[in-house]
Amino acid sequence: MEPAAFASFSAACVSDPAFALRRFDSLQVQGAARPRVLLRQLQGQRQQAPGKELMTGLDWLAQLDQRQQLQTLPQPQLHLLAEHDGLVPAELQQALEGFLDGTANARVQVLGGACHLAPLASATELAAATRE
Repeated sequence: MEPAAFASFSAACVSDPAFALRRFDSLQVQGAARPRVLLRQLQGQRQQAPGKELMTGLDWLAQLDQRQQLQTLPQPQLHLLAEHDGLVPAELQQALEGFLDGTANARVQVLGGACHLAPLASATELAAATRE
């Protein structure tokens, strides 16, 4: 994510966490076949209003950069991107493949028709790709 967009989202989480989380939810369902159904499912799984854990998670995202470790992991890697992801665009496939070039045990794949919430919206396809 662009640093300015991340900073803007973090500021929104501080000033109005509930609104920021609703906006984030709408980005997660973007590109889904049935976004309203998926949005209700996502929001139904939320146990409570956002608290300190939201900012803790954002702080981790801002500080942690594990990309270099991906090139040295000994175990097989499957990096799944969702075709219609509103947060992590599938167009990153080429850049990620280039980054992992020479990493014999790494593969990048795009889940066709999937959105950011592939574990909820495309569970069967995600399981099949993982099993493969």
